[in-house]
Amino acid sequence: MSNYYRKFKTNINKIDFYVLVSLLAALMFTLTIWVIIPFTLGVNEEYLKANGIDPNSINKENNEATSLTSLTLLSYIANAFVILFFLAYLFWAARKVKVGYIFYLSWIFIFITLAFIPFIKGVKILHTWQLGTGICISIFSSCISIALAISLVKYHMERKIHYYEWFKIHRQKGR
Repeated sequence: MSNYYRKFKTNINKIDFYVLVSLLAALMFTLTIWVIIPFTLGVNEEYLKANGIDPNSINKENNEATSLTSLTLLSYIANAFVILFFLAYLFWAARKVKVGYIFYLSWIFIFITLAFIPFIKGVKILHTWQLGTGICISIFSSCISIALAISLVKYHMERKIHYYEWFKIHRQKGR
């Protein structure tokens, strides 16, 4: 049993933790601005035309316009839940839970996907403010992905060092 190699897992270090928390706070702030824009500035006419709604016949009781804004609100809530789940897991990963490749790779994929979400329906249908906020969302999501990728490289190096030390100890015992 002593010769059995246990795969190395580690906690997230404090610097990576605080960088990721700061980036998550900035991302949540820009997502909040993103969701407020349709309620304050209204919906872009190009967006309405792309969804088959006549911009001249819109009033406050129009179901199509309210469904578009409610869809934006629902996507914000879903993204907020994902980010809050990541924040909670990140908190535990910095203190108690050890993480490995699956943690890093899955969250890198999720945040890369989140970087492209503001532009799924195209750029032409966005307000200028939505375009700027969408770019900020993409930048912060990409920065989180890059920070996770850097942490993944650090983890990979620590794992190789751990394996080398284990191999060196057990090879000397065999002699």
